[in-house]
Amino acid sequence: QDKTYLIPNGKNSVFTQNNIFVCLNSSGLNILNPKTGKHQIIKDAITYEYSKIKDYLLILNHSPELKDKLIIQAPEGNVLKVIADVYKFSLSPDQENLICCVSKNNEYSILHINLKSIDKEHWLSFHGKDSYENFTWQKQGKSVAFISKADQKIAGSLFYYNLETKKIFNLNHSVFPNALKEALIPADSNLKLTISNDLKRVLFSVKYK
Repeated sequence: QDKTYLIPNGKNSVFTQNNIFVCLNSSGLNILNPKTGKHQIIKDAITYEYSKIKDYLLILNHSPELKDKLIIQAPEGNVLKVIADVYKFSLSPDQENLICCVSKNNEYSILHINLKSIDKEHWLSFHGKDSYENFTWQKQGKSVAFISKADQKIAGSLFYYNLETKKIFNLNHSVFPNALKEALIPADSNLKLTISNDLKRVLFSVKYK
């Protein structure tokens, strides 16, 4: 017998490998098993991603009363890992790697996790004063670029992380050549970054003072 389920104003919907239906609406993250009718709602979820390669849901929770957190769980509810104080995250195009932005006591850190071994944590930066924006992945997910942004400052720094070598590089306007001595990397969340296929170049725009 056919069944009909109604989830008002659902968005960002996906069916998982085992045909679990997931979507966001004003009530939170809806997780529905159409076969059994089991319907779970995670009320404080503000965004999520689904990794098909591991069949994981990555759920960002925000609550005024509780700390922000990222939950990694199986679609039907088995929680595998909780990362506290995450305010933003980015999933690689191959859905295998995760970058988390962590904020605690007005200090910011970047965490890399490979979803094939979620218990291993690799910190790219730790307890800095700048927040991070513009996470841009190389199209196969082999590297990621992003910028740092300090409050009340117009200049940012560019970071580039190679997942294969686990090396991170940092560039700011203080090391620009003389021809660009009046230029800076804008601390702008709309700044477009592009990573070359050979992983050796990052293209970005500059702004003149």
